[in-house]
Amino acid sequence: MTDKFDLGRKIHRLRKEKLLTLKQLSEISNVTATHISELERGLASPTINTLYRISQALRKPASYFLPTDEDKSFQIAPEKKRQVISRNGYDLHFFSTGMNDSKLVVGNVKFDGEVSFHPLGYVGDEKMITILKGKVEVDLNGNTLQLEKGDTLQITQGIPSRARSLSKGGAEALLVLSADFYIDPKRLKFKANGK
Repeated sequence: MTDKFDLGRKIHRLRKEKLLTLKQLSEISNVTATHISELERGLASPTINTLYRISQALRKPASYFLPTDEDKSFQIAPEKKRQVISRNGYDLHFFSTGMNDSKLVVGNVKFDGEVSFHPLGYVGDEKMITILKGKVEVDLNGNTLQLEKGDTLQITQGIPSRARSLSKGGAEALLVLSADFYIDPKRLKFKANGK
């Protein structure tokens, strides 16, 4: 939704693009320079008549200044629409399912066992993992690392990876992935602890 600050920024930007001073726009639109300044700074909202006169002076339709469906400065992803991949002892929840134009995918994984990702099972080069609970052993194509609560690992290439919970009661991690990231559930392998 466009608010008065967005509307004011649009007026200010157009006025500057047309190389008009406040006084010049005031003379063309028959709206006081003081009021135009208040609009540009988000301190006032225009009447329909005022918006029409300013839009005519700036040679834009009044609808240019009104909110549109594409005008989204924030989005909410309801929990009920969350993408979930669950198996016995393994839960992967994507918090940002359905958000448009996002450069990130954010999720949470809880597991008590070992999870393996094959490079053909996912798309996307970059991922970041922060351990929220427990101890985790991560194998990245033969390089083994141990991570504890609070540790963050960034992986910048699509390489085979395996994560294993070292804690009784399992582990939990926050995932931040590049937006083009996709996990193929058929290529995700999970072994529960003790199995």
